[in-house]
Amino acid sequence: MNLLEEAEKEYKSLLSVNQVKFKAKLGLATIYYQLKKYNVCNVILEQLIKDKQENASVLSLYASSLLKSKEVEEFYLVYKEILKVKRVRFERDLEILLKLENINLDGESKKTYVDKLIGLDRIKGMKFVKKEIEARVIIPLTDSYTNSSSLGKGILLYGPSFCGKKTFAKAIADEVNARFIELNTEKVLKDWLKEGRLKLEEFFNHIKNQTPCVVFIENLIDSCPTKALKKAFTIALINYIDKLNSLEDGVFFILSSDTPWKIDKKMFENGRIQEKILIPPPDQEYREVYLKEKLAEIPTISIDYTNIAKATESYTFQDIELMIDNTIEAKLEECIVDGISKPLKTKDLQLIINSYRTKIDQWFSKAKRKAEQNSDFTEFLSDILFYMNIKKIS
Repeated sequence: MNLLEEAEKEYKSLLSVNQVKFKAKLGLATIYYQLKKYNVCNVILEQLIKDKQENASVLSLYASSLLKSKEVEEFYLVYKEILKVKRVRFERDLEILLKLENINLDGESKKTYVDKLIGLDRIKGMKFVKKEIEARVIIPLTDSYTNSSSLGKGILLYGPSFCGKKTFAKAIADEVNARFIELNTEKVLKDWLKEGRLKLEEFFNHIKNQTPCVVFIENLIDSCPTKALKKAFTIALINYIDKLNSLEDGVFFILSSDTPWKIDKKMFENGRIQEKILIPPPDQEYREVYLKEKLAEIPTISIDYTNIAKATESYTFQDIELMIDNTIEAKLEECIVDGISKPLKTKDLQLIINSYRTKIDQWFSKAKRKAEQNSDFTEFLSDILFYMNIKKIS
């Protein structure tokens, strides 16, 4: 019998004594939590709450246990009660969950929290990119012995569309235990002359009260339809970034771009954006996980996910989705002709893959050409050439 089992036995014996019943129940619930018997833990805590014996400790443990057992809807209700108890101290899992986009601090539940993976662990595969981000971004931001000022006020994630730049940005926010806040550049640029500038000002006023935070600015400049708008937006953005002491104010910027050669070089001056990290298409492990997610609710039979992931080399997430959609469409036509429904098979996916061509090679060829032609973009060239050599892209 280990120590936790002995403690469980001791707490059960204490339940017969009325005056210690509350502490015994809470202690027993804590033991079950540590034993990872979350459902039993929840039952005990629910009884305490029903008997009007809840306090900060009960609610905090209950919320954590609900998180562990993935009962998100119930967790959200308990979380709202926790907000009323200001003295409560959350454990790290709970703190991180509250800062994720899935359940925000405004009390709005945006979508179901599927798993408990946080930080870079949420991304399968992509080991080289994760090591780069850990060494060049996360360690400097979290290690007090490292000169984090070398990062400037933020970083740039660049690469082809639909390769997971936002996912990596969220992972960085998780790793440094900061809120993830996104600037919708399309909305700002859509009506720049009327309300766009005001929206940008409101956004930067808002983030001052949300620190520590990672501010994600997606598709920087990519959405600008004209050079004049690009220049105006860039100047305004730089002015707002310069007004913040960034790391001292608890704000770190992550910019993303599919066309980094279009970014004004001023964005990289005066310590604004220092590190530039290439986010390439998902590797085989990441593609396999994504395939399983996308086919989870579609009738299939004996899908060879590993071989399909191998066959989709250099596919972006959008390419994978299009491939699946085309496969489903072809299968539906087959079912209509035969008059019976049929699940998707490996060969169905393989047929579409054989006729599908990704445009990744075109992006890298263009990026290489731009880097060679533009002196302001030459520092990107080594990473681009490195990836092209590995993947044998000419």
